[in-house]
Amino acid sequence: WYNLFAPMTSKPPPPREGEQVLNETPQFPKTRHTFDELHKWRFLSGKESHEHTEAEHRDLSGLKLSGVPEGRQIWAFDDKADKLDIDEDEMAFSASENPNSADLLFRHLQTEKWTNEGNALPDEEARPSNILDATRKAVAFYEMLQY
Repeated sequence: WYNLFAPMTSKPPPPREGEQVLNETPQFPKTRHTFDELHKWRFLSGKESHEHTEAEHRDLSGLKLSGVPEGRQIWAFDDKADKLDIDEDEMAFSASENPNSADLLFRHLQTEKWTNEGNALPDEEARPSNILDATRKAVAFYEMLQY
């Protein structure tokens, strides 16, 4: 009954017509951005991100973060980080090639973390012969990224 008599909280405008129609294909300049200190960025999730944030702000407030760390993700800059074994030019960002700015670095860091723990990388060359094998391969890949 409430929906029948209460005022609407949001009423979108009608569809656009003629010259008002938006071009929904993004246009990005074909420039590549490189970062001299790319290797100093670290991806932290879950408990690691919670601990990092608490350590960074302990002097300021002395308060602890509330809530659970699961699902929390941050990028942190580490001045003391060792040089990674990556070609920073290969990690250059170009929105026209890949609009996900941190995707290549993220995948590199997560696969490195995965292998450092003694896990094997999924076989990229193997071609699944059925849907079950394809699903297992996909789950193995995303498990590695979410490690």
